[in-house]
Amino acid sequence: MVIIGVVLMAAGYGFAAFASSLVWVFIAQACYGFAGGTSYPVIMGLCIEKVTINERSTAMGLHQAIYSIGGFVGPWLSGILANYIGIQPMFGVTAFACLALGLLGVYSLFAKRVSGATIS
Repeated sequence: MVIIGVVLMAAGYGFAAFASSLVWVFIAQACYGFAGGTSYPVIMGLCIEKVTINERSTAMGLHQAIYSIGGFVGPWLSGILANYIGIQPMFGVTAFACLALGLLGVYSLFAKRVSGATIS
């Protein structure tokens, strides 16, 4: 589910980068919305999976705080980037970064699971 979410999120940004009409903007937003709606709960669950039951509320709060920082800083950085290279190329850079960092994160998560490493 996380891989599908990462790919759909990158696809949404990619569609936005090449959108030539409002229909493509709607498709981009649908991809991004479906990706967030399906992958965010799974990522949240993975974040608290190894946390003791008594500390799960704190872990979810920490996850939400970090997520919110990204929700604030991301658009600010995107605005700066769009100012220099344009809005459509900025969406292309965002699509590439989303795909690369998302797949790197998924790879590191599964590499830890396969090697048997635990998070304390």
